[in-house]
Amino acid sequence: MNNHRELSKNYYSQIGTPVKNVLGSLKNFKNFFVSIHSIEFLLYAKFTKNSRPPFFSYFSVTSDLSIVGSSIVHWAERRARSERAKWSLLTATTTHWDGRRGMVWSQLNAACERMAKANKHPRWLIIHLGGNDLASTPLKNLIQKIQKDVMSYSKLFPEACIIWSDILPRATYRGAISNAKVEKSRKSLNNAMRLYMPQINGHIIQHRNIQWDAHHLYRQDGVHLNDTGNDVLLGNITQAMATIIASQ
Repeated sequence: MNNHRELSKNYYSQIGTPVKNVLGSLKNFKNFFVSIHSIEFLLYAKFTKNSRPPFFSYFSVTSDLSIVGSSIVHWAERRARSERAKWSLLTATTTHWDGRRGMVWSQLNAACERMAKANKHPRWLIIHLGGNDLASTPLKNLIQKIQKDVMSYSKLFPEACIIWSDILPRATYRGAISNAKVEKSRKSLNNAMRLYMPQINGHIIQHRNIQWDAHHLYRQDGVHLNDTGNDVLLGNITQAMATIIASQ
């Protein structure tokens, strides 16, 4: 264990002030697990996958992270679990994934209520949902509904940091009369949520490196990401979490 501590100290000195701030915030044993998870994300941002520090070998404890949403979340989880060594921060036993294929926004309440009843109160709650509603729900109504519900989740999970993950672009939207119009709605919805989340002390994850015409990232359906695309998505989530944790 002493060797482990020495290794931790060495990499602690390399990651710098953000880790110092995390360790300095420890007030009791319960917060130890939150801080260790925070340090892992910070270290991930510091080191490339080809030069990860030994710290990862000795501390793989993670705090409660929940990621809920549609098939995008479903397939991202599948990819993460198939490459556990690469995405170890997102596949720990206390990281909760709930991705449901075909899921629409109205089904999110039930998912959050299931978490609450199961006594799963996340420290961080990432929501990636809404893409399946764009072609069927008026934009103004959808934005109002999403913002109202997100506010309610901040009350349902008072200790959680709510994080909005931008809806990804698609080459085609099922049921859409005009793909261009729905794509414009997608951008407007994401912009509205970027302005809204800070109002409830939440955060956002952007995916500017995933565009609908980046064919090498998508499956043939132009909707779901392939392995390469999912790796980009998972990388965005990990990097965003490092930034969010460092800011807290």
